[in-house]
Amino acid sequence: QDSLGTRRKCEALARRALAEGKVAVIDRCNFDSDQRKTWIDIAEKGSVHCDCIVFDFEKDICVTRCQKRRGHETVHPSKAAGVVSMMARQFRPPVPCGRNNGGHVECSGGERFRRFERVCSFNMADNLVDSYLGRVAS
Repeated sequence: QDSLGTRRKCEALARRALAEGKVAVIDRCNFDSDQRKTWIDIAEKGSVHCDCIVFDFEKDICVTRCQKRRGHETVHPSKAAGVVSMMARQFRPPVPCGRNNGGHVECSGGERFRRFERVCSFNMADNLVDSYLGRVAS
């Protein structure tokens, strides 16, 4: 969304990618169920599964990484601490409650994902990427 300029453009691109049989990866904060609902609905209308990956890192790590990013479309390093702090206050992650008959993870608020992962370390992130790319068993 940062590079496309608007959420609507991002939504349209995701729909088009799914219609073309491609994989759409939505990399954004989606800090509450209302924000995530848009993408879940797009996946369902495209007849594809929706996975959820929650990156659960200490706020200080996120601030430092954001400050070190150069050339970010929307967040200048001098504003990183304020932006990350605001997002941390607003963040309401999905809370898994169990699996349904189809094997999907049911979450509080009615959200449903084929796969739900909580990533708390860089090693976990690397392993998750490997599993998605088929380099290791998931």
